[in-house]
Amino acid sequence: MLDWFSGTIGYSSGHLKTNKIIELSPGGEIMWQKDSHMQVEGSYSAKLQIAKQPPTIEMQDIASNQRLMCARLALRLSGNPVKFLQGHNVLVQM
Repeated sequence: MLDWFSGTIGYSSGHLKTNKIIELSPGGEIMWQKDSHMQVEGSYSAKLQIAKQPPTIEMQDIASNQRLMCARLALRLSGNPVKFLQGHNVLVQM
C-alpha cells in the first residue's frame, strides 16, 4: 500500500491560485515573489500539499520523444494519496 508520495506530475498547474512568498522593498515595491505550497484537505485531515513547479528534464525529454507538448508548469504533490483519494474525497464529473 502506498503510504506517502512526493513528486512532480505532468499536469499543467498554471491555473492554480497558490500562496505566495513576497519580499517588499522599504518603499513597498515587490522585490521578488515565489509560489508557495498550499494544503489540500480531504476528510479526516488527510492532507496533500500541492505547488507549481517547472517540469523535470525527464518529463521534457519524454514529451519530446513522444512528440507531445510539455506543460510550462507541472503540479508537485506531497502527502498520502491513498487517504486523500478514498472514494468520499474524489469528485467525478460526467
